[in-house]
Amino acid sequence: MKDVSTPKTRPLAARLLRHSWLPVLSFILVPQLPSAAAQDSKVQAYFDAHCIKCHGAETAKGDFRIDTLSHLVGTDNIPQWLEIMERISSGEMPPKKLQKRPSAEESAGVVAWIAAKMKEGEAARMAARGRVSYNRLTRDEYVNTVRDLIGVHYDAKDPGALLDDPEWHGFERIGSVLTLSPSHIDRYLAAAEVILNEAYPDPLPKNAKPVPPFGGSKRAVGENEISERHRHRYEFNREYEEILTAAGLRITGETPDRTYVEICEIGDHPWYLGCQFHPEFKSKPLEPHPLFRSFIGAAYEQRKRSMAGPLLRNVQFARGN
Repeated sequence: MKDVSTPKTRPLAARLLRHSWLPVLSFILVPQLPSAAAQDSKVQAYFDAHCIKCHGAETAKGDFRIDTLSHLVGTDNIPQWLEIMERISSGEMPPKKLQKRPSAEESAGVVAWIAAKMKEGEAARMAARGRVSYNRLTRDEYVNTVRDLIGVHYDAKDPGALLDDPEWHGFERIGSVLTLSPSHIDRYLAAAEVILNEAYPDPLPKNAKPVPPFGGSKRAVGENEISERHRHRYEFNREYEEILTAAGLRITGETPDRTYVEICEIGDHPWYLGCQFHPEFKSKPLEPHPLFRSFIGAAYEQRKRSMAGPLLRNVQFARGN
């Protein structure tokens, strides 16, 4: 049928539809619901029937009003909506003194609706947040973590170990400064090899020779008799000499009258020595005491033995063996 009406005679609603003004009309004619729960009619009906009477414009018990909360549930007024969900879920609200209380299914539906809105709001906030900068461990933090986890004392400042940590105005733990490059990855892998090899050493083959024991203080000093300053505290108790020597302790140094024990050792240990005198009094930076020099040398040899395993495995892997 042909439309013969004129703009003057055409009904107002038709003219509005023709000019696509329906959204404006609906905004003018349909009032906005005051509650955030207006997005769901069942939830709105629940609050109108059981909550608004005590927490609305006329009465606001506990200075708490539901009708003034934001309609962006999960985004605004999050603490208030969480409290409402908790009170309803626990059965505290609506109060038991009401003559007409909602059923358990109705309350569970409202709690589920609020929880879903909270989850949606959290997802929206996570999606809108900026890029998070990672924070790798500094060298000191790495050393402390390794020591606490597996008891290995790793020297991260040793040449060839971990790279230096950059600083920003004196601070080392800045995520944007602590970058991670391929060089860092290579150093971390090498450090992990050394640490794990020390923590879990490979068992020696059946026919392998054991680690050579400490040669003893006499070999370190090179003399049959030495003169040192005696320490008078915590002296060796001769009453336990038989028990200790039977368990493997060796007494290798005594005073000339054999009254005091000056040096004790364990022979099958890479380096184990306890002395009753003060070797530091005769030690200089460029002329260390023979015992200190022997201890550093044994530690160096032990370090080389601990690194030989992973280095050999890396060479074999590179060759394809």
